[in-house]
Amino acid sequence: MKSFDRLPTSLICALLLAGCSANSAWNPDQIDGANCSKDKCDDGYSCVVTKCVRHNSLGYKETCLDNISCKDGLVCPPRVFACRKECSNYYSSDSACNESNVFCAPLYTSDGTKFLNTGACLDAQCTAKKADAKAGDTVCEKGDCVLFKTRVGSCFKECTYTIGEDGAYNDNLETQGKTCHPVGSGDNQTLVEWPSGTKLQGEPCDQYSAPCAKGLVCIKGTGISKSCHKLCSINGAQHLGCEADQQCSQAKGYSFCSSVSGDSSTDR
Repeated sequence: MKSFDRLPTSLICALLLAGCSANSAWNPDQIDGANCSKDKCDDGYSCVVTKCVRHNSLGYKETCLDNISCKDGLVCPPRVFACRKECSNYYSSDSACNESNVFCAPLYTSDGTKFLNTGACLDAQCTAKKADAKAGDTVCEKGDCVLFKTRVGSCFKECTYTIGEDGAYNDNLETQGKTCHPVGSGDNQTLVEWPSGTKLQGEPCDQYSAPCAKGLVCIKGTGISKSCHKLCSINGAQHLGCEADQQCSQAKGYSFCSSVSGDSSTDR
């Protein structure tokens, strides 16, 4: 008689009356299971690399492929593939990101084209701007560092813009579909390259999911929600880029058109 290890799995199951399923090669009572392939794990499990893993079982910084494998309060960021704390106050020192070397980053699909409506606490990409760097600092290879708390920042391409005498907006960006937009807060707020959208002057917006058209920024005005405001510049008595019933209000690193009656909230 042939030994069991030479018989098909289905025949062994029948002989042993074990009631095996097609997924019987792994033990469903073990969190890490055994070798698997996509869609070959039992209900309540998913395949992570080569193992069937119970849903909501993976802890902080454990390897993952999607959110369903991580414990509650954790997400699996694309291109990171490790469970990280979820957060929502993007590009800041969100209270959820209470470790000293992390910040809250918005999450996008792997190709960077679609916002996933959540964020994760990710490791700092840099610790200082190139001009301020000292021994031991990490600086950006491309672009420069925007800090969100002490020695914790992310790399961006900084953006500059001009407004012509005719009110036309121009910037230093060479990539289509990009515009200048502020990131960060307080003294660290910086104008950077940002995806442009379709929202127009005065329309409700979201910097991440519904961005403004080129030459506009999504900020809070006198209301409680954000809307699109034109970037502008002041040349003597001229408020270039603004309508006749608007004024050019200054913010850290940029200026924006606001109503003459007042639209100067510093909460961007």
